[in-house]
Amino acid sequence: MNVALVGTAYERPEYLDLAVASWQRAGVERLPVVVWNLDRSPRTPECAEIVSRLPTHVILVEPRERVGVLAAPWRMGEYGFDTLGADYLIFAEDDVVVSSDALDYLLWAGEAYRDDSTVLAVNAFRNGRNDLHCESPNHVQKVAGFSPLAWATWADRWRDRLSPEWDFDYTHRGWDWNINRLMRERWETEEEGDARVFSPLSRVVSPCRSRSQHIGQQGGIHCTEAMFESTLSVVFEETYTSDGVFCE
Repeated sequence: MNVALVGTAYERPEYLDLAVASWQRAGVERLPVVVWNLDRSPRTPECAEIVSRLPTHVILVEPRERVGVLAAPWRMGEYGFDTLGADYLIFAEDDVVVSSDALDYLLWAGEAYRDDSTVLAVNAFRNGRNDLHCESPNHVQKVAGFSPLAWATWADRWRDRLSPEWDFDYTHRGWDWNINRLMRERWETEEEGDARVFSPLSRVVSPCRSRSQHIGQQGGIHCTEAMFESTLSVVFEETYTSDGVFCE
């Protein structure tokens, strides 16, 4: 399976440095290529220098004009699947750090659920309020809640489901909220008279213990809802050692 990591960043090298370092600890050198969209700003050169440190082949995409938070992940998905010909893409952001076994988990899930058409994507994040119900930190579950805090998907699900329905203008509160909405609805196409690609059966794979953490609350810049920063996942408290063997 051809796998790549794609990321997005904008004028926050302090965040980006932490995010990139976490992917390096996770063993990103195992991937043949990393592509990072650097939205234009006075701090773009700093961001470029940070991403270029990664010990693998790095492609920097620097648009002439700012792409923005809604379009940047979509553009990276199009680049990864169409230009690189990837089978499976891992999506990173400049304000999300990952655990040392995050890449192990995402690669495992990419193979394990590759042929399961009911699985739309793979989450790295798990709300800390939920992970106490899991038998093991290496267990995963199929859930109906998508999170953009480090995630992955396959080429067929991107082309057939995610890309055509992308929210570019906050019509549905943003692209990540839109994915959650689509997972809960069933659409009909007048032209074909059959159900659209999304159905209530769509699920995402989620770890029982989070493999990612949002750091955007630092300095109050670009922070998400407080619950995503305040519910520190057990994995970042280092209370267990992962052996890299995952199961549902």
